[in-house]
Amino acid sequence: MTVTDFNGCSASANVVVVENQLPDFDISGQTFFCVGGATTLSATPGFTGYQWSNGDLDATTDISQGRFLCAYGDE
Repeated sequence: MTVTDFNGCSASANVVVVENQLPDFDISGQTFFCVGGATTLSATPGFTGYQWSNGDLDATTDISQGRFLCAYGDE
């Protein structure tokens, strides 16, 4: 990469960009249940953090109805 400032001075440097492969991630659990029932959803274990759309911060969450999302951290 070469950068030039407003005075015409320039400098060059080599830059290496490494793109890491996305980790395997899955959510498992019973997705259909009777009215008034509940289930536990489990995300792939081993990540540094989790955040479900209902506010839970563990790899599992208990749900009774609705739509749920899970974000994870892998540092």
